[in-house]
Amino acid sequence: MLWIHLVIFALLTIVSASHDSIVDGTQTKFFQNVTKHSNDILNWEVPENIKSKFPFYITGYDFENRPVIVFEWGKWYTRSVVEKNGQELVDLKKMQDLVVERLRTSFYRRPLNDTESGLVDDEFVLLVDMKAYNLLQLTSLQNLKYLMEYFAKFDKCYEKFAYGFMINVSAVAKQFVGLYTAFMAKYIVRTEVFGTDSKVWIPQLLRKIPPDQLPPKYGGTSTLKQ
Repeated sequence: MLWIHLVIFALLTIVSASHDSIVDGTQTKFFQNVTKHSNDILNWEVPENIKSKFPFYITGYDFENRPVIVFEWGKWYTRSVVEKNGQELVDLKKMQDLVVERLRTSFYRRPLNDTESGLVDDEFVLLVDMKAYNLLQLTSLQNLKYLMEYFAKFDKCYEKFAYGFMINVSAVAKQFVGLYTAFMAKYIVRTEVFGTDSKVWIPQLLRKIPPDQLPPKYGGTSTLKQ
């Protein structure tokens, strides 16, 4: 774990220095382009190969009508894409910008019809599934830097984050949790972390999320295709 913390410190220094230089010279121009960028990214269609390699989706809504967004992070093998530095990386970064922008703008907010009662909530819930996570993800400096920059983007939508679950955290995946804690510190405070025993975490999910809003692998009854 010590080597991870040393690498994190070094990368933080690099990213921070880059950020300061950008802010000094282009802040005004940046804000002028925010609206256009938001509209462009929300209208973008994610390529099928990116969808299949890096699955995320809305599975339903919790008891408070908050959208539940699933990240099957154990399947997100970003290292090979980052190291190739090709079109897939361009598309992956754009998809991740899309995710953050959707969360920031309450894109997944539940629409209520005339026969339904209750409040619609602008907040969102994260369900991060670490099943099959590969430790090789954390042995690449390029990939670590990429993950740091990606996690930093979630600051834009933090105010709408209600709570989260991280499940299927194996001994290997605990290394990732350390990284997540370092760069998503505000998020981890509101996130319950569980191991690989579904008998432990399924009841916790069902305390906050109706079973018909979760697929069977998460203890639910929903048959909707994700």
